[in-house]
Amino acid sequence: MTVNEINNFINKNGILPADVIVVDKSIIPIDHYLVYMGRDENSKNWFTANLKSKGGVSWLSEKEVSEKSIGMNPERIRRFKGTDFDREKALKSAERKLGEAYDLITNNCEHFANEVQFNRKSSRQVTIFGIASAVLLALGIGKLLREE
Repeated sequence: MTVNEINNFINKNGILPADVIVVDKSIIPIDHYLVYMGRDENSKNWFTANLKSKGGVSWLSEKEVSEKSIGMNPERIRRFKGTDFDREKALKSAERKLGEAYDLITNNCEHFANEVQFNRKSSRQVTIFGIASAVLLALGIGKLLREE
């Protein structure tokens, strides 16, 4: 997406600060989560995200999002639910988390977005991966036991 396309996407969809944009990485079946932080005094859009490539929770300018979005497509918007006061608290929460280290299992982009929006650090993708791994492990152990 170009910076212009990002602007059009935000305007067309009425995206507000603390809304989350879920991006399909398309290369692998994993979503990426960006928290929209709003526009600055120069009308530039800003985001926060927890990126391994940046070492953790960081500010992202619209230009950086544009550069990183090669092969990425906005899949859905997760609207912030709450009052204007709650929205401000969520944005402050995102700012407080700046600099937190990235960890695939305990602090990835989905953990960050969920903590900002719901004050709950969780990742459905990690949970699903964990369950799938446990099932595959159990099937493998079961097969080994049957062969003995």
